[in-house]
Amino acid sequence: MAGSHTVLLFNKPPRLHNAQGAVGGVQEDLLGACSVVFSLDVCKDLSVANEKGSRRVPLGSHVLSVGDLKHTFSLTV
Repeated sequence: MAGSHTVLLFNKPPRLHNAQGAVGGVQEDLLGACSVVFSLDVCKDLSVANEKGSRRVPLGSHVLSVGDLKHTFSLTV
């Protein structure tokens, strides 16, 4: 029986200006597929808005998650 489901990638940025986690990507997956690939744009998908509405990419520890799977990485200059 053919079908598909949606896979959501969440980004939890470092604490900065009370930033909330956000959906970093969405992929539709055919049932039975072995892997799903997400392409992220750092400026678009990992940035957060500050109090004035300007978007910034926060330095520090980010956590990407899909379901129970988590990957932590650090952005530095």
